[in-house]
Amino acid sequence: MTVTLAIGTVTPPVALNLYVAANLADISMERISRAAFPFVLALIAALLVITYIPPLSLYLPRLFGLR
Repeated sequence: MTVTLAIGTVTPPVALNLYVAANLADISMERISRAAFPFVLALIAALLVITYIPPLSLYLPRLFGLR
């Protein structure tokens, strides 16, 4: 759920993090969106791995005996 929310905060139309970063850096929304695109792709790839390969994301909870 956290990864999905992170993707939502950097993708339009919401893109709250991008609006804040654009204002702080004093650059256009288009420029910062283009710069953030590779990171969005990485987040989507991580979300797919977490979703479709559960043993990777459940390794630590199982290691500590949490189910």
